[in-house]
Parts: sequence; structure tokens; C-alpha cells
Amino acid sequence: MVGNDQKSKQTFIHHARLQIRLDLKNIGIWLLFAKENDGGLFDRDHFKNSMRNPEFKEKFFKMLTSLDGLYFISVGGERRSCNSFSSSNDLHTYCRKDDNKLYFIIGKDYHITDNEMSTDNLPKEVLKIFSELYPFYELMRHMIE
Repeated sequence: MVGNDQKSKQTFIHHARLQIRLDLKNIGIWLLFAKENDGGLFDRDHFKNSMRNPEFKEKFFKMLTSLDGLYFISVGGERRSCNSFSSSNDLHTYCRKDDNKLYFIIGKDYHITDNEMSTDNLPKEVLKIFSELYPFYELMRHMIE
């Protein structure tokens, strides 16, 4: 049975989320684990524990490195291309740099003038990227039964 505290952690604010981030020059389409005070610790702790499992670690590595070279992962304030890792252990070492005071992101950034961000292409591109990131969301999030 799940207590009230655990049930309250099932709200979206306590989990990773797919989001679009806009600024004056760029559009980011990301899977985001929030910072310490923004509710991201629940899933982050689950992910850190899951990375201790060799099968999980290998699956995460294969998924991440299969993304195209424009995807990045940002952990502990350091940003790397998703396909820059040589092994699941290399990726695990990188993920250990996680700092709860910083965002944990897997995503793709576009310049606002990129063709994919045109009025006609933006909706299709967002759906495409969300469909590529959703399996990571499913793998990394913690779900209480």
C-alpha cells in the first residue's frame, strides 16, 4: 500500500517531463529532470539506483547512443553528444556527475531560424522528437504501483 506522501509524489511535478523551451534565439525539445527544489529528485534517485543494474545500464547506453548526433545529454552542468560514449561504463561514469542543483536533460536544440522550426514543420518535429524521447521517459521514471 502506498502512503499519502508517496501518492503525492506521483504528480507530474515530481517526475521527468517532456518539454519545449523557447528563448529569443533557440528552441529546445527536451526530456527534463528538474532541479532539487523543482521536484525532480524522485525520478533521479530511481535512475541512479537503476544504473547500478548492468542490464539497465546497457539498455540505457544502447538507447542513448542510437540517437542522432544532434541530441545531447546534460548532467552536472556538463553537456555531451548522446553518441559520444564508448561504453555503458563510460556513460555511467558521466551520469554519476549528476548534481541535484542542476537540470538533467536529454534533448535537442534548434536555432529559431532552422527549417525544422518553421511554422509548417514545428508541430511535426516536436512530435518526432517527443516520440524519440518518450522511451527514455518510460525507462527512467519511477512509478509506484
